[in-house]
Amino acid sequence: MDTKERRRGPRPSPAKQGKKPGTAHSERRLRDSDVVYTPPKPFRRGRFLLRLATVAAVVFALLLGMSIFFKVENVQVTGCNKYIPWDVSEASGIETGSNLLTISRAQIGGNIISRLPYVDTVRVGIKLPDTVIIEITELDVVYAVEDAGGNWWLMNAQGKLVDQTNAVTAKEYTQLLGVKIEPGQIGEQAVAKEVELGTIPVETVEGEETVPQVTVAVSVGITGAERLRTALLVLEELSKHSISGLVDSVDFTSLTEIELWYNNRFQVNLGDTGQLEYKLSALESTIAQMESYESGHLDISFKSWADKVVYTPFS
Repeated sequence: MDTKERRRGPRPSPAKQGKKPGTAHSERRLRDSDVVYTPPKPFRRGRFLLRLATVAAVVFALLLGMSIFFKVENVQVTGCNKYIPWDVSEASGIETGSNLLTISRAQIGGNIISRLPYVDTVRVGIKLPDTVIIEITELDVVYAVEDAGGNWWLMNAQGKLVDQTNAVTAKEYTQLLGVKIEPGQIGEQAVAKEVELGTIPVETVEGEETVPQVTVAVSVGITGAERLRTALLVLEELSKHSISGLVDSVDFTSLTEIELWYNNRFQVNLGDTGQLEYKLSALESTIAQMESYESGHLDISFKSWADKVVYTPFS
């Protein structure tokens, strides 16, 4: 071994010097490296126009295909009972030859419901290449209500007038008693007066001609509008129960002692509208447990007995 190497001894490793292997080389490489600048590619106008023309051609082909191949040729209607399929198709406003893929389903449904009052819900679908499918549900239960002129109307649970009828036919439906609405139009919402008209005397000066009584709007306590709102509240809840189609009448003469007749068997005291959902559920459950020959008075007002239905047979 050379004398100079023995004197120096072995060279310490990079780890003993406190440096990581490759550190000096990496620092030198980072220090000596330069930023490489790549110039942008030149804009090729011809290639851009070609791509744009290709996209436009594809869009045009799609639109052309839609206008040529996807036209309405058939309308299929299901769920009809009160109406016939032609009535629904005509009311929808769909025209033969219309673009199948661009028809407005919301508009079709709105047209049918506004023009055919007995229709409750509408679902619209399409079947390629040329068919529109319309599925409707009609009202199961409607109610008869009298207007101020003595005419009878058929109304749904939401208060929409669906038809005009007479007193004889009105007895075939659940009659709303103690409620008077204003004369309206089929398809409109039923309304009742917020105030009632009454007459008040007018003071006269002694010796002068007597002034006749004047008709003015005066408060009469419970208004027709309040009775109608209460009726719709009861009907909305009643429509959720299976007994709704068998109710003969509901009397709203007193809003704290609402009374209904069920299937000409039970006279039911509903009381007020408090706990309405629970009361009707209790009534439904009680009737289901009664024998077919039983009839009488059912008190579900919960005034005499809390949360209990009181049954009193007819004598």
